Amino acid sequence: LSKATDWLFNHPNHTMGFCSIPYTRERGPETQNRIRTVNRDIQAACQQNPRMQFLNGYHRLRRTPASGIVDIHFSPEGTVVVAHQIAEKVDIFLEEQRYALRRNQEPSKPYSVPP
Repeated sequence: LSKATDWLFNHPNHTMGFCSIPYTRERGPETQNRIRTVNRDIQAACQQNPRMQFLNGYHRLRRTPASGIVDIHFSPEGTVVVAHQIAEKVDIFLEEQRYALRRNQEPSKPYSVPP
């Protein structure tokens, strides 16, 4: 695993699902190889950590933004930037989950976060 994904997935408060990064025809072979590497790192981390869910299907993320699935966008700068982007979204997601719990509402399922 890269240092970026290792840092991300070992954070004690992170519980969420991840989607693979989608391929587009506009992206060249080099970019697609980098996307493939990031996807593989994320999938490997999910297999090692029971708090992580790897979802192979970007359309689910697009249709259900409130489901607690963290959006992953590929960045030309590489994996570290991707991890930081994920982390920002993770923090927002966790705060939304806590807010829902404070309002005595059910958090998003099945990717719920303890209060």
